[in-house]
Amino acid sequence: MSNVPADFPITNEVVASGEYEGIPWVAARAPLYGAVNGYVKLPAGHPWLDVQERWEIVNSIPWGEITYGSGRWIGFDTLHSGQYWPSEDRWNRQYDGDTLMTEEMVIGWAEQLAIDAHNYATNGTYEI
Repeated sequence: MSNVPADFPITNEVVASGEYEGIPWVAARAPLYGAVNGYVKLPAGHPWLDVQERWEIVNSIPWGEITYGSGRWIGFDTLHSGQYWPSEDRWNRQYDGDTLMTEEMVIGWAEQLAIDAHNYATNGTYEI
């Protein structure tokens, strides 16, 4: 695990962190159900920093949408409808097609968000 940037605004347990082309990403434990959420620190001047509604940043992403923004940090949570964690009882309402979430899945998504942030700043496109 890489060092977490000192200005990372979340105080919960960090599960994993890294960097892609100078863009830090962090996967950190959420306060509910042992879930893990993903975060990326956008570089100064990144086009996504000018977006008024953070959820408009990317479409059709695996985690639903960008639900967190503070300064240059953006992030996503993993407690959306259709997602559940092993420790979440969901009132016995798991449905066919719901996604069982794992730390590894969120770590991959956080890293992918950093890659996409880099690609968008570089050439205006992203993979997700």
